[in-house]
Amino acid sequence: SSPQQIYLNLLILEASLRSQYLSLTLRRRKYTFFALLLCIWTLNFGYQIFVWGPSPYYYISLLQKLALGAGIATLGLFWLSGLYRKTMVFPRKFVGNTNKGLRQFNIKLVALSQAEEEESLQPSGSHVKLVILPKGFSPTFREGWEVFRNDYWWKENERRAKLRQQLKKNRPSR
Repeated sequence: SSPQQIYLNLLILEASLRSQYLSLTLRRRKYTFFALLLCIWTLNFGYQIFVWGPSPYYYISLLQKLALGAGIATLGLFWLSGLYRKTMVFPRKFVGNTNKGLRQFNIKLVALSQAEEEESLQPSGSHVKLVILPKGFSPTFREGWEVFRNDYWWKENERRAKLRQQLKKNRPSR
């Protein structure tokens, strides 16, 4: 295979991994927010019942106890059903688990930090990056991959910027 074809295949792999990384990150944020709200709910009703004391009104006291029980049950089910592991633990370990599989191909997935993403002029090529390890490839091949990747994202971002400008021009004014 020619290097250009290999670079194109690596770019496709990187795009797929980036898509998975972004969807898992979004899932982790969503479920972290859900777990935080659920903990606040449970702590609030626990505080109302055990610190303030239950309400003197029977029905309000009953609703407080039911709300506390529902919060504890939901937290327990969230943990025991495996949703915690699937939605909050696995997304954090995605890059490490992916690199275990990619090791045999002498490539590595690297998550870019927020500072690197902000400095980058390539918003579509950010978040994660596929790096070729020196073990199985020559320096010229690795350099060629970086040049190919940067050129691709430069052209792609220019194309997307032009498309955004066209959409802004064609948008009907209100």
